[in-house]
Amino acid sequence: MRKMKKLFKIDLNQRRTALASFFHVFRCEQEFWFCISAYFVAIFAVFFLFVNQARGFYRSDFNIHIANAISGGGYSINNLFLKGAYYLGRTPGCAAYLTIVVLITMLCAGVWFKRELAREGTVKDFGWSKSFLLAGSVCFLGGIYVPNVYPYFFLSPDYNGRGAAFSFCTQPWQNSTYILMRLFGLLTLILFFRIYSKYQVEGISPKEWLAFTIVLTLTNAAKPNFFIAFAPAMFLFLMKDWICSRGKSFRHAFVFSTTVLASMPILFVQKKLLFDNSTGLTENGISVTLIPFLRLVKEGNLLPLLITGLTFFALVTAATFAAKKKDDQILFGWIMLLISLGEAVFFTETGARAAAGNFGWGVHFCAYALCLLCLKRLFLLKDFMHKTAYYFTISPFILMIVTGFAYFAHLLGGGDFIV
Repeated sequence: MRKMKKLFKIDLNQRRTALASFFHVFRCEQEFWFCISAYFVAIFAVFFLFVNQARGFYRSDFNIHIANAISGGGYSINNLFLKGAYYLGRTPGCAAYLTIVVLITMLCAGVWFKRELAREGTVKDFGWSKSFLLAGSVCFLGGIYVPNVYPYFFLSPDYNGRGAAFSFCTQPWQNSTYILMRLFGLLTLILFFRIYSKYQVEGISPKEWLAFTIVLTLTNAAKPNFFIAFAPAMFLFLMKDWICSRGKSFRHAFVFSTTVLASMPILFVQKKLLFDNSTGLTENGISVTLIPFLRLVKEGNLLPLLITGLTFFALVTAATFAAKKKDDQILFGWIMLLISLGEAVFFTETGARAAAGNFGWGVHFCAYALCLLCLKRLFLLKDFMHKTAYYFTISPFILMIVTGFAYFAHLLGGGDFIV
């Protein structure tokens, strides 16, 4: 009788285990198919938006970029890709090319997110589907929309008149060079963090040096805004390591820094195309301005700008300090964001490019990158945080994603990107 009870107990436990495994597999399959469906809908919507932009039905820079590529103008490597895409499939081909760039960005972010969680912590039940959904959704990031307080999805209509109301977290969909820069910039940061974590001990191998130089050069060739925020941040980090190591890391830091120098020739080519006298664009230049900052203060938009854009990053950073965790990646992201925000507010172009706000592109990427870094850290801290604190911290991120999707839906309906 006892043996029968024991066998029955074992059989019952086995059934419970099998049932739990079944539900786990079923849940994973549900997440997988939901992820596939979400990506399919998102990519179809992105392609629809780009087709209408490429044909000039929706206002954007995309059709202008295509025209420049066909005529052989422009400064970005994006023009070469657009020219090839146009000859392969006309405007739908250009839209397909840019859609693929967005898709690759989302997938790269998802792979990085999952591997970072596996490398740094033991986050339970966090599969690939969740990683792709969360990291991919950051491409639709937006600054928090606050009606009657700071109701700006992207830019105020007065921006060309040096208005200071804007949302630096919102991801631009109207500019193809930014979208390409975001992909290469993400890959640059992934490689940088991988090398930085070990360069003081192991140095940087020739393969790593070459790979990082190539990716950074491609990022510069797409759009230089990433470089003018990344290079100063990298310099500060290498200087910090050199001082903390009392000069011992100098050789490795010097070799690492040569990757930046090796990636710079393309920037001089771009300068010649945009500002050199031989091009006839003698009126184009760069100057320092206080007008946007003074208008931010005068119109009472400075505090709302910072609150709607920085709340999530600040809460995750505070939670990291509270948990006594060190995160150089978040610190690096903060430095890049502050540098790019300062460039967007205090620097401007003169001449024909004065109204384009070209110093503002970097801050959008830096907000995107810092959001990914903070999201990863938040999930690593989840087991150390009270549920109330966790939900309070993640709520601004949810609001940012909701705002970003609302802005994207506005663009899908043919709305102006300046809103």
